[in-house]
Amino acid sequence: MSARRPAAFCAALALATCAAGCGGGSPTASRLRSDATSVCNAAGARAARIAIPSSPAEVAPFLQLGIRALQPELVQLRRLRPPREAASAYSGAVGSFAGELTTMEDTLQRLHHGADPVGEVQGLQRRLAPLEARENAAWEALGVSACMNR
Repeated sequence: MSARRPAAFCAALALATCAAGCGGGSPTASRLRSDATSVCNAAGARAARIAIPSSPAEVAPFLQLGIRALQPELVQLRRLRPPREAASAYSGAVGSFAGELTTMEDTLQRLHHGADPVGEVQGLQRRLAPLEARENAAWEALGVSACMNR
């Protein structure tokens, strides 16, 4: 898979079903950008190894692998300490990302209980859109393009 974020996961799902570390010392905006970029790039590398599903039966395993690839990113991003002036935007970015993962996990649970993969992917896309928009705006404000959804 070529993308690392939920938006790319959803795009791949729709097509398939319808056809790091801690910041140390005094935090600075530059250090936050550098550390967050490293975390998001590592998650992108993990996600890039996930094969796109070719049938609805492969949606749940695909989503599960995607969640597993993104969970370490959330853990590592939560460990970073933004400078005071960036704390609100950073909290918004990480909070929105956490919400996206929770939404993906909820969808996976419904799939495990027999929900229709096509309908679930469509619903997932709708539920993720506002979270992704908030997250993107926060990462843009912080100057961390590597963490933005595509």
